[in-house]
Amino acid sequence: TINPESFPDKFHPIFRDIYELSGGELNPQITDALKSSTNLIVICSPNSAKSEWVNLEVQTFIDNGRISSIIPVILEGTPYSDDADVECFVPALKKLRGTDRELLGINAKAGKEIASVKIVAQILGVSFDSLWNRYEREKELERKKLIEERRRLQRLESRYLAEKGRTAIAKDNN
Repeated sequence: TINPESFPDKFHPIFRDIYELSGGELNPQITDALKSSTNLIVICSPNSAKSEWVNLEVQTFIDNGRISSIIPVILEGTPYSDDADVECFVPALKKLRGTDRELLGINAKAGKEIASVKIVAQILGVSFDSLWNRYEREKELERKKLIEERRRLQRLESRYLAEKGRTAIAKDNN
């Protein structure tokens, strides 16, 4: 699960309707949250494609001229499908097909790490390649640190065992 508190300040506030909506009318709460949101990450699946609320959220962003801030993330299904059982885009997204405003989805099925970096790159307005390369460098540095720490612990263990061995030999010689 996603812990919004773990995101950098750049990504706050984070509104997740499933957790943050209270009782009463949904529409005013969603509308207020959408007005204050910089981006709309749409989790796309055949189930979400059938949701009137997801469609309304997307349409609200489109109507407010913020289409470039919509980030469709495809978890399952196929966008622009003629089969409702596999269609993953809501009607508001499907209506954009063939226009200069058509959106491409980020395919999360290709891997969680790649999809996450693509989402962050889009939010930050940087190229995926530059962010991915930085991510890979940091991952490699972390891997090297772990290897060095493992070696350091092995050296300590070897010294400890050598000292224990010397103590045992000295005790036997007395």
